[in-house]
Amino acid sequence: MALSEEAYPVLLRDGNVIAKAARALRARLELAFPPAYFRHRMMPPSASRKTWEEVLRVDQSILIAFQSWKPSARVGQTFRGNLSFPVFGVVRHTDPEALFFGTQQLRGMGVAGVSAILPAFLHGWTLPGVGRCVVGDISLPEAADWLDDRCAIIGVSAVFEDVALDDAEAIAQLDDFLRLGETWNEAGEDMPQTIFNVRDDA
Repeated sequence: MALSEEAYPVLLRDGNVIAKAARALRARLELAFPPAYFRHRMMPPSASRKTWEEVLRVDQSILIAFQSWKPSARVGQTFRGNLSFPVFGVVRHTDPEALFFGTQQLRGMGVAGVSAILPAFLHGWTLPGVGRCVVGDISLPEAADWLDDRCAIIGVSAVFEDVALDDAEAIAQLDDFLRLGETWNEAGEDMPQTIFNVRDDA
């Protein structure tokens, strides 16, 4: 049985809590790193070298990707777990000292400044309806032959703790979706409607 576009659970189709967290994270990062000085973009799940080379041509960028939604020990009837988004700050300077310390301007930030701002704006921040964000290790990736030594990539993991699909309206849509009804017609007469439960607890 095929469902129409109109019958599909919209709040789940559009990403629900995952999309909400990603959009809010981007807005938070735009507050921390103003778009007038930093280019903001979502990264592909498996960014190629070509994509990274394109990104690194810009002097200052803030990048977000989606990593995982790992179940927690509290998983039961409702799936819940830690929602992780890698965040990268890219800065570029010709002088190694400026690359680390910056130039005391927003357009000219260095590794130290980006590394301080990321946890200051993200760690402990609570997003209503999603959960608290914590920041993991702040680190620079290992050197690669294609990485210009005038450029630095500062990486952190922004993790929303113990996130669940607890939106009542979304769950109601899911229950309707998983309880499919079908009416059979035999010899010109409608037979009683049959209900198919797609999951045991529907």
